[in-house]
Amino acid sequence: MGSFMATLGDTSESPTHRPANGDEVSLDNDLSCLGKWQSKSKSKQLVNTAWAFVTAGHKEERLFTALAAAAEQRVRDFNSQELANTAWAFATAGHQEEWLFTTLAAAAEQRMKDFISQNLANTAWAFATVGHKEERLFTALAVAAERQLKDFN
Repeated sequence: MGSFMATLGDTSESPTHRPANGDEVSLDNDLSCLGKWQSKSKSKQLVNTAWAFVTAGHKEERLFTALAAAAEQRVRDFNSQELANTAWAFATAGHQEEWLFTTLAAAAEQRMKDFISQNLANTAWAFATVGHKEERLFTALAVAAERQLKDFN
């Protein structure tokens, strides 16, 4: 996991990064480490990883493809905030795989009663941004938002 996190260097210009210890780190090697890590990680760690990378401006397609596969395996364990943050992170990264957003939509619909206004806004924004027009999800988001109008600022 250490070498995986070392890729926080600018991978957009080079497929390798040289951390402070001088070892060269390959993004390919780090992504293979992710596969091993994802099977042991908790849902919150997975979501936080996607959020952190996109917030730091790292939107490497292969990284987000690996994170998407891990998210699909863990989505049943996600709480409402983790669902909203995952959708936001992938939309912000420009990672628009329909299968991922379909999976997130189904899970969000099941947990809609737990969504706070911020979760509703982030989820609606993410799905609109990637153009995933999941009618049942948007209907559920609208109903939940109407119930929480006073909580929106």
